[in-house]
Amino acid sequence: MEDPGQDVVASSATPGAGKSKLETLPKEDLIKFAKKQMMLMQKVKSRYICVLSRKRLTKSCEL
Repeated sequence: MEDPGQDVVASSATPGAGKSKLETLPKEDLIKFAKKQMMLMQKVKSRYICVLSRKRLTKSCEL
């Protein structure tokens, strides 16, 4: 079975262009894809918070 997270394309704005891969996924694969995306978003968010906190610490240390 193909990984649902690979090569997923948002549906096109033009009508009649067909369905995107997300629209054709079975429910189980769609749930897996959504969970994977949420996990990736949490990882990015934690990295962003870490970078921000490092910048704040550096700025406060410079004063």
